[in-house]
Amino acid sequence: MTAKLRRILITCLLLLCATDAGAGNADQDYPRAQQAYAKLQASPKLQLRRDQWQGVIQRLENVVRTYPQDARAAATSLLAARSYHGLYFVSRRKNDARQAVIACDDTAESYAGSPQAAEALLLAGQLLERPLADFHQAYLRYSHIVDRYPAAAQVENARARLSALKGYSPLNSCAEQGKTGSGSSEGTITLQAIRFWSNQGYTRVVLTLSRKGVYKTCLLPADDKGGGGPRLVIDLPGATPEATVAETQTVADGLLRQIRTGRPEAGQVRVVLDLQSYKKYKVFPLEDPYRIIIDITGDNNKAAEPQGSPEKPAETSDHIAQLVEAAPTEPQLKLHIPAAPKEGSKRRIVLDPGHGGKDPGAIGPSGLMEKHVVLALAKALGKRIEDDLGWEIVYTRKDDTYLPLEERTAIANEAGADLFVSLHANANTNEAAHGIETYYLNFSKNEQAAAVAARENGTSLKQVGDLELILFDLMAHSKINESSRLAGEIQRSLIAGLGGSFAQIRDLGVRQGPFYVLLGATMPSVLVESAFISNKVEESRLTDRRYQDLTADAILRGVRNYAIAHKLIARK
Repeated sequence: MTAKLRRILITCLLLLCATDAGAGNADQDYPRAQQAYAKLQASPKLQLRRDQWQGVIQRLENVVRTYPQDARAAATSLLAARSYHGLYFVSRRKNDARQAVIACDDTAESYAGSPQAAEALLLAGQLLERPLADFHQAYLRYSHIVDRYPAAAQVENARARLSALKGYSPLNSCAEQGKTGSGSSEGTITLQAIRFWSNQGYTRVVLTLSRKGVYKTCLLPADDKGGGGPRLVIDLPGATPEATVAETQTVADGLLRQIRTGRPEAGQVRVVLDLQSYKKYKVFPLEDPYRIIIDITGDNNKAAEPQGSPEKPAETSDHIAQLVEAAPTEPQLKLHIPAAPKEGSKRRIVLDPGHGGKDPGAIGPSGLMEKHVVLALAKALGKRIEDDLGWEIVYTRKDDTYLPLEERTAIANEAGADLFVSLHANANTNEAAHGIETYYLNFSKNEQAAAVAARENGTSLKQVGDLELILFDLMAHSKINESSRLAGEIQRSLIAGLGGSFAQIRDLGVRQGPFYVLLGATMPSVLVESAFISNKVEESRLTDRRYQDLTADAILRGVRNYAIAHKLIARK
């Protein structure tokens, strides 16, 4: 073969490879991702490198995200979970083990009818036992295998673990829940306010305290003899209520009858949520100021039962304290993925302009405030979505108003929204930092993502680390793929839409982080950082009407692409 002919053949091969790479179809991408996993498994040397595990995980997750309905998706999703497990053995970081559990749960939820579902639940249970020592949650994973997959090969193993962990069954777990909240017990804590948001299928209650402190939660079953419904009890040792806190607040939304506040003994406040019905609930704290968030969800397809008269407040000597030890554990909050719409139904999206009022957000070199920029963007985006998709738009704020972060997702949940998009402008101490990135709720994978979360949360990096522990508990059983897919569609549209009109549009990609504003949302939710307000060039763009319009157009396209792919709207 002549040298010239060899060059021609090499050129043809390179062009063929480039064509294949650009084609991007499932029959190419799935084998490539799985081969990358197999290559890593075959090399003990490569397994010692964290970046190798992360690269394989990213490839596996990306292909599942891109082709979620493919017949190979379930097995590949499980490979991603096993890769997180393998990474844990190298790093010995508990966050890697927690991420493996979340990936297992996501596989079991997304592909519940596949053989991989029981396998994923078993791996999750094993990880929850060791190294995470969360035996209550491990028990739940094993019980799901037995209940849902009685013919699976993993059932015998699951039954054996249930027997070994019988002391951690839901009927014996309430005493452990008392360890949920922690903090200093020195000095008096004041319960300053109790607020709530609700609709037929969702209620959020927020207890605001003067400072961090210990709290204990317990779910008490319905009292068949006395006729009372189930109750969720939150005890606040060392606390006193402010005079403005009502002893009884009527809610009567089909889930929660009323909220009662009392003092069963000196130096303790007890808040009792009298439930009418519920499907699951979650309790978690937020800081600055210290709040305890209680999210209660029900079956959205079930009509609210007729409301009777409010339950009579219990005496301080009632039998609550005697039932605490035997009450069941708290279920996990699951993510609501919207079903295909009925003909003529109207979709709803919540747009959340970040910050507002006393919170200006980040401030640019010339004094431009993030809160003003994102409010203008939200209004422009809302009009486009309404005109193009015909969706109902719900704004968390329409003017320069301050809203606590937990109130923003409460508005979305209360509205029964299909999607939640929080709009922000980024900032960095490095004035040269620039680019666009879109986030969804998950553990931060690097310091940069953690720093962005700390800034948007208004907290320290240490508090972001504390939040990730809460996040793990909240995300067990939750599907996060839908949010990551929405983030991917919006990010791709932003880069494509702005890159042709403005120079140096840097794609920072889709990232994950523990953002307060996304915590507790029961629909696909993302946070968009449209530019760096701390960068002089990008600050000026944020005031440019053309940049704002193109940004709004791009986010609209991302939302539309996601909606078509997930059958929220029909293809035109």
